Amino acid sequence: MELQFSVQDLHGVRLALENQIDRVELSSGLDLDGLTPSIGMVEKASGIPSS
Repeated sequence: MELQFSVQDLHGVRLALENQIDRVELSSGLDLDGLTPSIGMVEKASGIPSS
């Protein structure tokens, strides 16, 4: 079984990586059912090294 986290910030991305989550869905505004994140957020998240 694969696990997927929906996260809205870099802290959530880091937590997902630390807990070996298979897939991470990066969104903004999860309280609004999730919106497309800014390109800046995607670039920052993609630069986080996985352990």
